[in-house]
Amino acid sequence: MNISLNKIFYNNILIGLGLLTLSMGVFRIAGYSFSIANFIVLFLFFFYLKSNNKYVFTIYFTILTYILIVALLFFAKLDFSEYLKSLLLTSVMLFVYISSLFRPAYSDRINPQKIIIYTGYFIVFFEFIQILEFLLLGSSSTWFLFDKISISTATDIGRFQAVNFLSFMRPISFYHEPSYLGIILLILLICANELKVNKLYLMINYIGIIISFSTTALIFLILYIIIINFENLKNIILFFVVILLVIFLLDNETLDNVFRFSEIFNAGTSGNERLVGPYDYLIDQFFNKHNYFGIPLGQSELVFNNSFYLLFLYFGIFTPLILLIFIVFIFNKFKKNAFKYLLAFFSLMFLSGAIFTLEAALILYLLNYTFNLKNSNLYTLSN
Repeated sequence: MNISLNKIFYNNILIGLGLLTLSMGVFRIAGYSFSIANFIVLFLFFFYLKSNNKYVFTIYFTILTYILIVALLFFAKLDFSEYLKSLLLTSVMLFVYISSLFRPAYSDRINPQKIIIYTGYFIVFFEFIQILEFLLLGSSSTWFLFDKISISTATDIGRFQAVNFLSFMRPISFYHEPSYLGIILLILLICANELKVNKLYLMINYIGIIISFSTTALIFLILYIIIINFENLKNIILFFVVILLVIFLLDNETLDNVFRFSEIFNAGTSGNERLVGPYDYLIDQFFNKHNYFGIPLGQSELVFNNSFYLLFLYFGIFTPLILLIFIVFIFNKFKKNAFKYLLAFFSLMFLSGAIFTLEAALILYLLNYTFNLKNSNLYTLSN
């Protein structure tokens, strides 16, 4: 009996599991760990290779050509092993992302509402399990339940301690760190709102983001609330009144405890490593080492905690132009929903290398699927 690969890799259950296990390597080959998301994205990669969208292939090969030209400029000092690994992953991720942005592989086996709802419930439920375990039992076993297959390097729960609320241990749910958890929930929330998922789920999702204590997720959440209420003047006025009241009633120290803005300029802190550290490295690469066109994939001496800066590192002076073309295309494609799409996309970029992974490709595929579902005709994945 011939088993259809489409039915194996393209269904609600596997995609849901892929989203839940983004930080887990469930399969190892030659020392490399592969997540469920990897296999789903590889399936989508080969599926899209059969398409003949000339716009996708033109954009894709233009980007790859640039990446290869930059590598040739550094040929004498290139770390080939690291470069080839990064090139392979980035090539697959880019092709699936660009292809699904033009045309997601629609199928009656995929119900994005169900995927989003059940995935979100599992994520937030496990957050509460972790918080209750620590509060009631004083233990932290659920933080390390998946250690054997997780990419997390944490060995002690102190790694997840809220900086300014020292008695609170930030949950990570199924993921490797709280910020990743918060951003995944934020993107699921944005997709859920677009698909008109019930308000109970949305409320639970909001709570999940807040208790993650991810500053990045909280800031993007506030921006999202502003965007979705932008067309309603009363809501905008009410929102800013609430913001002003919060600022008036709470002192600067309390606000900083929540949003941790003071961290940005303190070396060694999460905020500093995510925003200031990469900036200094980029300045050095551009103005001291004169790498105006970027450096080859995987050749950075610094582990970037921000994919936005990583984009500048790889594409150099052409990055603003690439971003401008991308933003214009998104506005042309999604019209009034473009702000929400871009907010979800850029929130993912404020994580450590997150945008250049196969796991990111699966998250972005769901994002593309959601927004295209509202704007385009449906296509069916062939069996």
